[in-house]
Amino acid sequence: MTMTNFLLLATVFLSCGGASANLFHQTATPTVEPPTVATPTAEPSMEPSMEPASSKFIKFDVAMLDGTDSKEGSFIVQTRPDWAPIGVARVEELTLVQFWDRCRIYRVTEKFAQFGINGDPDYQHHMHTHLHDDKVRHTNARGVVTFANEGPTSRTTQLFINLQDNRLMDDMGYSPVGEVVSGMDVVDRFYAGYGDVFPKNDIGPHTHKIEEQGNEYLSNEFPLLSYFTGQVLSRKMIFCTWMTNMYLIMNVKACKLLQTLSSLN
Repeated sequence: MTMTNFLLLATVFLSCGGASANLFHQTATPTVEPPTVATPTAEPSMEPSMEPASSKFIKFDVAMLDGTDSKEGSFIVQTRPDWAPIGVARVEELTLVQFWDRCRIYRVTEKFAQFGINGDPDYQHHMHTHLHDDKVRHTNARGVVTFANEGPTSRTTQLFINLQDNRLMDDMGYSPVGEVVSGMDVVDRFYAGYGDVFPKNDIGPHTHKIEEQGNEYLSNEFPLLSYFTGQVLSRKMIFCTWMTNMYLIMNVKACKLLQTLSSLN
């Protein structure tokens, strides 16, 4: 390894907080009528997205993209406690206990993708607690992550990712908790063949059956649904990913330069 490569690797290592084993905060393993729309009251934010001091990043690994067993990918959500401190605390808590693991993305329409019913009915029941409401401080734009709800103080564990601008949801108390900052192309590949849930769609998943029977019901009746295979909570993930990518790019360019110089001799 050249001195340049050594220094680059050392920079990435130190930037990520030392060893990769200490980079992420996680522990071992253990949905609310879907969003609708109404008249907006919250004006969309026109300011660039800034990273609050307590903001974190969640990397979600996904399997069964496009309904195909061999297709996998990842996307990253930045939590925004400045938008919804109560909701963000809940999302980060659920992430730390690996709640999303094996959760199916059971409702994918042109407007949003919804998930958040754990595949183990007993564990889902254990984690089913209602949150106090956050004010709507940001609009439901494409890529924004929001809790589903059935009215005041009804948020539990179900989230949805906006697949289009849904600003009409802002007046109904759908308070965003974060946004997808990397991998929206992966989100767009969540399997959508089953469409909306029952009764909006006669052949769609029944949410009460998911809660009662878990993944056994979904695996048998809706086997092509995309699902989460892992999640990691980090304070530095985006920066470390950027540094690693920069190292790889510079290393490739250096190799190409050496090959060019060798060919000239």
